[in-house]
Amino acid sequence: MKPDTKLHLEQISISNENTGLDILDGIDIRVDAGDFVCFVGPSGCDKTTLLKTIAGFIRPTAGRVILHGGGGTLDVTGKVDSSRLLVFQEHALFPWLTVRGNVEFGLKMQGVDKEARAAKVAQNIDIVGMTGFEDYNVGQISMGQRARIAIARALAMNPDVMLMDEPFAALDAVTTESLQDALRLLWMRTHKTILFITHDIYEACILGTKIVVMGRRPSTILRVFENPREELRMREDVADMALEIRELLRPKRSHTD
Repeated sequence: MKPDTKLHLEQISISNENTGLDILDGIDIRVDAGDFVCFVGPSGCDKTTLLKTIAGFIRPTAGRVILHGGGGTLDVTGKVDSSRLLVFQEHALFPWLTVRGNVEFGLKMQGVDKEARAAKVAQNIDIVGMTGFEDYNVGQISMGQRARIAIARALAMNPDVMLMDEPFAALDAVTTESLQDALRLLWMRTHKTILFITHDIYEACILGTKIVVMGRRPSTILRVFENPREELRMREDVADMALEIRELLRPKRSHTD
């Protein structure tokens, strides 16, 4: 059976309104329900701009963001709502709230009753391995733990699509590897549709079911790699794919006589 399309980025183009320079040029990709899509490309190729466009924070110059589900389609271009939630690189936790307070914040805003809220909070704190830390303040937990809580907060809202903007970029290598494994296991458990931005080719290959390789500005899609293996992956498992992507992204040298 063909997977159901969850999200369609339909010919997304963005130009700088002040300079007229093209930023994104005709980005078109269909994301299936349950996909873990990693976007990778050189610095300055506006991966984050694309993610913010999907989240609704930026309205493209041309093209649409189409969300599929519930038996229909919805044009969500330029609209911010809980169907697409963004986990920021800085995690954007509220320092004056506890771990529990951060995870339940969005649910409170939605008017979810106390009993249902407590159940969702407990479930999602457990999913990210933070049970026992509910009453800790943000300042009392590590950066890696903050990343877990940011993910739990997004999961608690049960979005159609989770958007993640380099959430592990500021962490040390050991913590990053641990969180990559945790996120991969979380995805295997929930099959949540995830779009993940990274500058790390190996991270993209370890995590993604699809790896979208973006070129330099104006950014286009150079190639989409399929990575169907569902089990946990190690660096050695994806070495060949990572090398192929690296070669694709390597700047082409000009030859002169």
